[in-house]
Amino acid sequence: DAMSAMVQQLSEPRVLHQTVETLGFQHLQVEVTTPRVALFRDALAELMRSELEELCTDAAMVGIRTLMNYTGGSIMYVRNKYSDRFRVIATSWAAANKRKQEAEEAEVDSEERSSGGSEGEKGTPRKDNSFAGKKVSSKSEASTVTGGATPRVQASGAAEGKDGKDGKDGKDG
Repeated sequence: DAMSAMVQQLSEPRVLHQTVETLGFQHLQVEVTTPRVALFRDALAELMRSELEELCTDAAMVGIRTLMNYTGGSIMYVRNKYSDRFRVIATSWAAANKRKQEAEEAEVDSEERSSGGSEGEKGTPRKDNSFAGKKVSSKSEASTVTGGATPRVQASGAAEGKDGKDGKDGKDG
């Protein structure tokens, strides 16, 4: 439990700092604001006061409120400081994956042109969602075009019918 860990780490500021920073990273998707921190802090203080009654001294309440202010402020700091960096990383990652995908598609197009496979063999799906030169928009149409077997695209890119056959004419081989 993060709350009990933070209370236990009050005498170890560096460890507390790491714990609170970790909480900040865990809450990056949550927009933590000053009013929300105050609302959470006050609700927690009221809960503690109602549950602990006499055991909850004024000094304990000040301590909990201070800890919650520190934690909320740290979470906001982490979000403000690191969210731009994460956004740059995510954008760069997406751009790198897009370039990789485009290179792979160009390689496949090059292989299709060199093998003369621009028309596509019966049962072999093409990038434009067609089989043997016919546009296919549904599984039933694909079944009709492939001779009854519904094509299933495998990792290698070849089509195979549900019945395990190659889908060319509904027969093995």
